[in-house]
Amino acid sequence: MMEKFKVAAVQMVCKIGDVKGNLEKACILLDRAAKEGACLICLPEMFNTGYFSHTGHVDPSYWDLAEPLDGMTLSRVGALAREHRVHVIAPFVEKAGKGVYYNSAALIDRNGKVIGCYRKVHIPWSFTGWEKFYFRPGYDFPVFDT
Repeated sequence: MMEKFKVAAVQMVCKIGDVKGNLEKACILLDRAAKEGACLICLPEMFNTGYFSHTGHVDPSYWDLAEPLDGMTLSRVGALAREHRVHVIAPFVEKAGKGVYYNSAALIDRNGKVIGCYRKVHIPWSFTGWEKFYFRPGYDFPVFDT
């Protein structure tokens, strides 16, 4: 039998390009969710860099904000996950190599470690979403133990 647990979905306005401010806001909300009993906390898509795709244009400097799995953003979120003993889903712009970017979501465990990463498979293209022009698609739907 599975036990019940509380999940929190963090909603916040993310300013495009303001990694420091967005991360600080997310950490405050993550802290609050954990103190209110959440065991799994889900942050918004591209929470640290802001979601740009609806604009149809991206400043080339935006890509300088992309991070690898062991970057500053996930390290900071991992420290909070460890402090509160919670799991966190942290969607971010992943830099996987020179010029290789994914719209990813890392799963951080209760010890603050990244235990998995999902790279968005079905990347939309429409007049309001231009992700397909900027991101490589992922290729699988991984499942991780929590």
